[in-house]
Amino acid sequence: MIDEPPAALPSATVTAGAPAPRPHDGPAPAGYLPLFDLASPHQITMATFCAGPGAATWLLARNFARLGRTTAMVATIVGGLAAVGLIFYAAFALPESAPRMTLILPQLGLTWLVAQGAQGAAYSDHRARGGPQTGNGRVALIAVGAGVGSLAAIVAVALAAGVFDDDRPPMVRDDAGHELFYTDGATAAEAHRVGAALTEVGFLTHRPASITVQRPAGRLTIGMVVTQRARDGEVDDAFAEIAARLSHDHYDDAPIDLWLLDNQLRIKRRLPWPTAP
Repeated sequence: MIDEPPAALPSATVTAGAPAPRPHDGPAPAGYLPLFDLASPHQITMATFCAGPGAATWLLARNFARLGRTTAMVATIVGGLAAVGLIFYAAFALPESAPRMTLILPQLGLTWLVAQGAQGAAYSDHRARGGPQTGNGRVALIAVGAGVGSLAAIVAVALAAGVFDDDRPPMVRDDAGHELFYTDGATAAEAHRVGAALTEVGFLTHRPASITVQRPAGRLTIGMVVTQRARDGEVDDAFAEIAARLSHDHYDDAPIDLWLLDNQLRIKRRLPWPTAP
């Protein structure tokens, strides 16, 4: 038999409209069981290998957001976007002969150092408390989305800056499909003439090739898009022979300067007449 009514149960005061607290809002209290997942430094590094620095930026920022470190999240996004732009610029600026790993290995090393140094301890503590690791499938989706988004942003900026504008000189093609550019006093007819002469001496064959023809101060100058080995001076004798034959057979022994170009038509070496070393 109950002589007295039970004491009122304690009740929680809830403010209308206030969001329910989450375990990861602000610093985590001791002994909490984290309900959110974090990507590991290994996953972040592999995402960088597969999808570039944009993936690392997104995953690092996501981890910081879930750990309640808003300032670090914003700094990561700003720094990551700058890194993406710098890497894309380096990819265009590196010479053709540079191995692709020149860009990839530093990215992986730096990503690992940043992820381990900035989040390694927090991730280990998270796992020790029973917190889950982000699934590999989700990491892959985030990496692909971040990679595509980064690429789209870079392309948009490049288009706005006119990076892809075609500022090359006028060009015609011969019957074999070779690109014959002409500028600085040269004409399309002369470009065809030089192309025919280079075909006759054996420089232009059935393989795709590009040359430039110009006449600075009236002097014939022929630019040839060549390999890195040729630009390094290993076959200067062959170019001297080409220039001598062109001059003797087609231009009444007039001097001809040769320029060795990369595939962006940038001058890498000049071989003024006489071109023999």
